[in-house]
Amino acid sequence: MGTVTSTRGQVKTSGGVNVIPDAAAQPAAHSDFLKIANVLEAKLVLRVANAAALGTLAPVEVGMIATTTSAPFEVYYYIGSWVKIYPVIYNGTGVPAAGLGANDDLYIQY
Repeated sequence: MGTVTSTRGQVKTSGGVNVIPDAAAQPAAHSDFLKIANVLEAKLVLRVANAAALGTLAPVEVGMIATTTSAPFEVYYYIGSWVKIYPVIYNGTGVPAAGLGANDDLYIQY
């Protein structure tokens, strides 16, 4: 959803609909919040085709999140460099420690 800003600074969709309703508009909290979330989410979670494309993002700041849009679907977090946070592959010779990882992570025991 593209957005534009009106002369009053009101955020509108590219179709001219207010994202945040005017004071005179009847509030519809759920749909209003959904509109706001859709506008913000597109700016908060970066999307790249694959992990190699992470290097093309600029400028980046600590705390940014990026997700790949093609398989393997992965999520990265920027802390001075891009670190994969989902899914994570662990390995070792023993049984994994309790509490290690999260759902969809992979542990390879060798």
